[in-house]
Amino acid sequence: MKRFFVVAAAALMAASTFVACSDDKKEEEGGAPDSLVGTTWRFSEKSEEDNQVYYTIYDFTTSTVGAMKQGVEGGTDEQSESITYSYTKPNVTITVDEFPDSHATGVVSGNKMTLTHRYGDGADDVEVAVFVKQ
Repeated sequence: MKRFFVVAAAALMAASTFVACSDDKKEEEGGAPDSLVGTTWRFSEKSEEDNQVYYTIYDFTTSTVGAMKQGVEGGTDEQSESITYSYTKPNVTITVDEFPDSHATGVVSGNKMTLTHRYGDGADDVEVAVFVKQ
């Protein structure tokens, strides 16, 4: 009987080890996280005009609000704006509070968030960016 409990306890420990790691592996393989709270996402792009690297960072602080930061790599002037967002796995919609008519929509997959930003009515008024989880 004592041996049965030792074997059962060992089997239970082994099973719980695999269960605890399954979500991490799923996210690495392209699954979407259950929440964006507490995460930071970054996009950077080198400008052909002035050869500087510009970045945008989204920090998701609660389940509906966060901050967007933009600046130049190595620069001292960083702009910050409050954002409101909604996330229903894997879809995200982000609105900069100061510009409520302009928003970005996208999909989260693993450590990447692909966003499409529409900032006007024309076909050329669209930007697509891939953000990487930090």
